[in-house]
Amino acid sequence: MSVNDVALGDSTAVGVGGYPEHLASRLRAGGLPVGLSNLGQSGPRRARW
Repeated sequence: MSVNDVALGDSTAVGVGGYPEHLASRLRAGGLPVGLSNLGQSGPRRARW
């Protein structure tokens, strides 16, 4: 079995040591093959209606 983790979010999802990478590395350390798609973006965003 393998897992594909898709992360959405703000600056906490971006960069070295962000939570998606941390979660994926912990799962890999447990022997689970993990793919990671980090779609997080840094900086404030505003919804446009």
